Amino acid sequence: MQVTRREAEMDEWALTIQEIDDQIQSKRIEKSSTLETVQKRKAELTSRLANTANSIPTLVHEIQLLLSQISKWEQEKASNAKRVAEIEEKLITLRGLTF
Repeated sequence: MQVTRREAEMDEWALTIQEIDDQIQSKRIEKSSTLETVQKRKAELTSRLANTANSIPTLVHEIQLLLSQISKWEQEKASNAKRVAEIEEKLITLRGLTF
């Protein structure tokens, strides 16, 4: 009887150990899947970050180019305004003349 009881206890322990092993395996699979997803996301974000960092010099160059063009346009605008004023002054002078 004692042998049978011990065998039953051992079977119960073996079953308990198997259940614990199954739970551990299930958690391991879950955590591995989560880790894989996080690693893929990290790689994706790292790639995006690298692309963004690589595009910064191009953007800076384009902004500098546009800023220099704005300055050029402002100079042209001032020059054109000066020419208009000169032409208006000549027209005013001509209006005073009679033919």
